[in-house]
Amino acid sequence: MNEKTPLVLFKKGARRSHLFFQPSLFDLLPNSDFLHYHDVLELGVCLSGSGRYLTPNGETPFRAGDVQVIMPFHPHYNVADEGGSLWAFVDVDLPRIHSPHISADPAYFLELVRKLSVSGIYTEGCNPETVSSVRGIVRLMRTEGAGESPVLDLIVAKLQALLLELSMLGGNENDSVEIEKKSSAILPAIRAASKAVEFGEKISVCEMASACFMSDSYFRKLFGEVMGESPKKYLLHLQTQKAAALLVTTDLSVGEIAEQTCAEDFSTFYRRFVKVYGVSPDAYRRDAGKRVFSGAVET
Repeated sequence: MNEKTPLVLFKKGARRSHLFFQPSLFDLLPNSDFLHYHDVLELGVCLSGSGRYLTPNGETPFRAGDVQVIMPFHPHYNVADEGGSLWAFVDVDLPRIHSPHISADPAYFLELVRKLSVSGIYTEGCNPETVSSVRGIVRLMRTEGAGESPVLDLIVAKLQALLLELSMLGGNENDSVEIEKKSSAILPAIRAASKAVEFGEKISVCEMASACFMSDSYFRKLFGEVMGESPKKYLLHLQTQKAAALLVTTDLSVGEIAEQTCAEDFSTFYRRFVKVYGVSPDAYRRDAGKRVFSGAVET
């Protein structure tokens, strides 16, 4: 089984329509990620390498064996140290949680998560129970037959136990609600930008603001507060990540990829790519095989 997902835009991995979770492998490179958030619960296990987990409020180091729990709408990003870092992730779509034989109430899970402000890195030395729980859930979600009972029943039960466990760790509920409120307000712009980049279409900051029914000036201000950068810079990050994905997954020329990612001109695209990834587009494509991991990885 080959399971390599290049750097992507809003969510990781291809959606499995019949499941409420999406497993994926994510090859994190130095300086290749940027501040973003998801409308899903994100669980991750660092399989190899090391780096830093960053938010607008600070940073935390991570290494192989650590796990990550990210609540919906919490801005964050990871930066790998030299040599990269491989992660196994699952995105959990809370409103779609279901189980054949357990009464899984999505509203209950949503309410639990809404009260939590516990996003970040967890280590075995400080939080062994949480690390064990996240590893177990990710492992189950990556197994064959994960969408069928009794595995699916067990996944739902373990998710509930994890969230209850996290609720005992504390966290400021008011901070969590405020983050969700501001992030939800700009979510239509995030989705509109991701869709435009995915289909190779141009989108302006003004159009992103319109998607949120905001004035241009207010949208720029709120977006900067939530994401820590301007909407234009965020859009450029999306386009550059899309270019990286096309380099790995298609035979398009570098010039064609520059056009598909709406670069102003080739030289601008080239400089931007080198600034983000540290190598030229051609070198990134040539070395892609070194970063592809094959086979199921034990978490």
